[in-house]
Amino acid sequence: MLAQFKDKAISTAAKQAANNTTLAKRGQSNGNTLIKIALLGVAGFVAYKAYNKFNGLIKNAVSPVAHWWVDVTGEEAVKTNQAYVFIKSRDINANNQLQPYFIEAMKKAHPQNADILKSILDPLGRIKHEYQHLIDSDTPATLANTGG
Repeated sequence: MLAQFKDKAISTAAKQAANNTTLAKRGQSNGNTLIKIALLGVAGFVAYKAYNKFNGLIKNAVSPVAHWWVDVTGEEAVKTNQAYVFIKSRDINANNQLQPYFIEAMKKAHPQNADILKSILDPLGRIKHEYQHLIDSDTPATLANTGG
């Protein structure tokens, strides 16, 4: 009987030890999973920031080349069916004036764009204060919203 009790006690102790090991592994596994998720989130954030930086660099590098190519080849400007002007900060120089190439391109794109530009620009070629909100906006300057 004592031998049976001893075997049962050893068996129970072995099961508890195995159970504790399993619980410890589960806890460690959950900790590793959380670390992996956190690292994945950090890696995603870094990749997002790197993509945005790279995309901005590419745009800045390609824009002058595209303007040069149009000047060299003399290709016709893109024509539009409606008069509108999207104003981006990259098209504004250090003196807060619209770039001359941008003004010419907009005039060539649609004849009424000249009226829009005349409405939104002061005599020095700067965007009037009341139209500053259109810079980098999803809303273009149109004849309807500029009174042109």
